[in-house]
Amino acid sequence: MYVETFLLCDAARTDEWGRIDVQGQYHALSAPGFPAQHDIVLLLVLQWDRGDHGRYDFAVEMIPPDGTAPKYAVRGQTEVSTTAPERPRARTTLIQPMKEVIFETPGEYRFHLKVKGRVFEGPRLFLLEGEPADAPA
Repeated sequence: MYVETFLLCDAARTDEWGRIDVQGQYHALSAPGFPAQHDIVLLLVLQWDRGDHGRYDFAVEMIPPDGTAPKYAVRGQTEVSTTAPERPRARTTLIQPMKEVIFETPGEYRFHLKVKGRVFEGPRLFLLEGEPADAPA
């Protein structure tokens, strides 16, 4: 299995050809104070190995800056079909709105994917207090 795309954004959608349009990918956000609340969209695309088929559980967890237990998680299942060698490998695309996510403190939040007994590092999102996230330092 291969993690093709794993990001946080304002919006994402697939078109009739299976292409993914992404709007507003995040690497940092600012808030006037903490705890802060924000709506974000999780985009995850997995490309499966030829031998993968059946149902797989997965979880995406948000780890706070202090590294303690995850404060937010998206859990689900995906059904993977066998594909013929002359066809593209099976893919799972998840576009998951995450409403009212609470960020307790400023700092770097990490996202992990857990699937098939493995943990994959995902995006990191830095939360700043007061200033615009993309302001020069």
